[in-house]
Amino acid sequence: MVTRSLMYRLYPQPAQEDVLREGHHWPDYRLEHDGASRHGRLILPDVGRVKIRLHRPLEGRVLALCIGLQAGEWHACFICRVAPAPIPAPEEAVGVDFGVTLLATDSAGRGYCGPRAFRQAEKGLRRAHRIAARRQPGSRRRQRAEERVRRAELRIIRSRRTAAHRIARGLVDRYGLIAIERGPDRAAPAAGLVRKEAARATWGVLRRLLAQKARERGRRLVAVDPSQTSQLCPACGACRRKALSERQHVCECGLNIDRDQAAALVILQRALNEGSWLQGWAGVGRLANSLML
Repeated sequence: MVTRSLMYRLYPQPAQEDVLREGHHWPDYRLEHDGASRHGRLILPDVGRVKIRLHRPLEGRVLALCIGLQAGEWHACFICRVAPAPIPAPEEAVGVDFGVTLLATDSAGRGYCGPRAFRQAEKGLRRAHRIAARRQPGSRRRQRAEERVRRAELRIIRSRRTAAHRIARGLVDRYGLIAIERGPDRAAPAAGLVRKEAARATWGVLRRLLAQKARERGRRLVAVDPSQTSQLCPACGACRRKALSERQHVCECGLNIDRDQAAALVILQRALNEGSWLQGWAGVGRLANSLML
C-alpha cells in the first residue's frame, strides 16, 4: 500500500472562509458528487456545503482531509491509502543524467526539456514585485499586490511540477530499471549566465517523483556515485576534464556523442557494476544491449 495526496480546488463563500481559517484538519466530512460532472459539494461541520471541483475521482481509502489557503486559492487535500498498481516491467534499462541545459537526458539520447516558466514570466514577475514594493506596508493595496506576486510564483511552481510528473511517468512506463545520480536536490551554484538556470533546476522534484512512481509500478530505481560521470568515456573509461561549455563528448577511442548522453551511459554502467541486486532480474539479459554504443 502506498500513500497518495489528491488536491482539489474549493470555492467557499466569504462567510465560510472565516470558519475554514480556524481549522486545518477535518476528520468529519461528507462528499456529494453524482459522477456526471466535475463539480460537487463538500459538507463540513460548522461550514456547510462548499463547492469543490473534482477533476479526478478519489482513489483508495481516505485517511485525512486537510484544507488550506495558497495564493488566494482554497484547496482540499485528501490523504489516501491506495494499493500499488504494478504493470509488467519492460526488460530495458536506462541511465538518466540531470542537467542545466536540459532537465534530463537518458542513455538512449533522448532529452527531456524542463519548462521555461520562470524565463517566460520573469518580466511580469519583476514588475509585480516592484508594484508591491511601492505600496504602503499594511495597506489593502499592498496585500492585493503581494497576492498577485504569490499567484505568479504559484503558476511557475505548478508548471515545473507538471513537467516533472510527465518526465517521471514516461521513464517509469518505458523502462524496468532506471539509474540516476545520488546528489543534492539542486544544481551547484555556477558562474555567469548559467547561475540562474542552475538555481532553478528542479532535480529534487524529479528525483522524488521517480522514486514514488517506480515504487507504485514495481520498477527498480538505483542511485549511483555521481563523481566524474561527465568526465569519463563510457566506451574506453578514459577520463578527460571538460569545460561546462563543451557539450560534445569526443574521445581518442573514436566515440563522439552528446556529453549528457555519455554521462547517462556512465551512470547506467555504474548501476550494473555496483548492483548485486541485478541477479534474478528479468531484464539482465538485455542490459548489455542497452550499454552498447
